[in-house]
Amino acid sequence: LWYGSALIDESGEMIGSMYVVSFPTRKALDKYLQQEPYILGNVWKSIEIMKCTTRDPWQFNRPKEFFVNE
Repeated sequence: LWYGSALIDESGEMIGSMYVVSFPTRKALDKYLQQEPYILGNVWKSIEIMKCTTRDPWQFNRPKEFFVNE
C-alpha cells in the first residue's frame, strides 16, 4: 500500500475512496483482492483497477533505497 485517500465532491462530502498499491503481477493483485478487508466487509461495493507508472518517485517522497529494497 503506497497510500489511500478519501475522494470528495465539490461540497466536501466523501463520495468514495482510493488505494494506490503495487503488486508484481495481476495474479498477486487478484489474490490480495480475495482477502481485502474493505471488499470482504462490503465497504467497497464496487472497485475499479487502473494501472499507472511513476517516474523516479524517490525524488519526491521517499529515499531511493526504499524502492531498491522492494
